Amino acid sequence: YLKANKFERVVLECSKALSADKTNVKAWYRRAKGWTAIVKRQNASSYGAAQKARDDLTSALRIEGDNSAAKSLLKGVKDLCKANVKIVAQEIVIEEEPYEDETFETQELKDAKRLLAAYRAKEASEKEEETKESALEKKKEVDDELAGMKEKVDPQYLRFKLRTGRMKNQCLRYCFSNEVQPLWLTTANQITLADVPACSCCNQPRHFEFQVMPQ
Repeated sequence: YLKANKFERVVLECSKALSADKTNVKAWYRRAKGWTAIVKRQNASSYGAAQKARDDLTSALRIEGDNSAAKSLLKGVKDLCKANVKIVAQEIVIEEEPYEDETFETQELKDAKRLLAAYRAKEASEKEEETKESALEKKKEVDDELAGMKEKVDPQYLRFKLRTGRMKNQCLRYCFSNEVQPLWLTTANQITLADVPACSCCNQPRHFEFQVMPQ
């Protein structure tokens, strides 16, 4: 098949042989040659072929480390890997963020919501002097719940987790409102608008529009 330039068939047949015997050095080597030929053909199917050829040759050399043919081909394939690094365009799907009551809550999100609610209750109780016995009992329950919480769990992280939990696979958040603020991951290391330099073109203040999410 190599001589007939049927490189995809080479890859297919060698893959069949390897599924039956992973120690078949000749199959690893010939499949690598098939991938290499596909790379040199430079069409749509060549994407990632150089890396696959490199992996096949590496597998062959793990089994038979002194295989000179595999070593020689691997040197050329490494050069192909460097020359064929491509950034492939990916589709970005724009979707509205669902409301809180429209999402399914996992146990993790339920726990985060409970802790955040307890934290907010503690904040409110610290601002108001409650004299009723029932209120004091409630405050004690909250204090027990939050004992050492500030050191262990950042409330801002809980807010971040609850918000992103509505759509876990988001990679970028965007909003048209001028009042929108970043969804901070932690309380520490937040910046303000005053920390952001003015636009270098018009010298006007910059406005927050979108953020790339941690992956």
